[in-house]
Amino acid sequence: MKLRKILDSDDKFLLRLLTDSEVRKYLGGEVPFNEAKRRVEALIKQKPANYWVIEVKGSPIGTVVFGEHIDSGEVELSYQLLPEYVGQGLAFKAVQEALRNNGSSLVVAETQAKNFKSRKLLERLGFQEIKKLERFGEVQVYCKLRTKKKHHSRSP
Repeated sequence: MKLRKILDSDDKFLLRLLTDSEVRKYLGGEVPFNEAKRRVEALIKQKPANYWVIEVKGSPIGTVVFGEHIDSGEVELSYQLLPEYVGQGLAFKAVQEALRNNGSSLVVAETQAKNFKSRKLLERLGFQEIKKLERFGEVQVYCKLRTKKKHHSRSP
């Protein structure tokens, strides 16, 4: 398992993430094809620095993204994994690696209360539930993780 930046060849994989009913079960449902295609084209063009592709044996299987939380503006972690790779510990390893390299001392995450797998993953990573709220017609769990900032030594 490794994390890497977006490649032009990730278009079909990213399109599947956005249109797969299982992947999108707790993310507001499948994105309509034309909208998903527009989003994928924008991602491929921009290749955002905060967007990582999880790769296993040369194939993309998921993503880890650090964005800005809708309410607080804090660094927000989000992740997606193709259904056939769920339950193998790959998301845990990928998110753990991404957090190590993030550089922020505080990271938040928000997930649907009924998304037990995601909540368990966040708990294993050390996130603590702060509050429950309603958003998008569902109860959400808002969690925080205080990380240790990396101290970079300067070369002489």
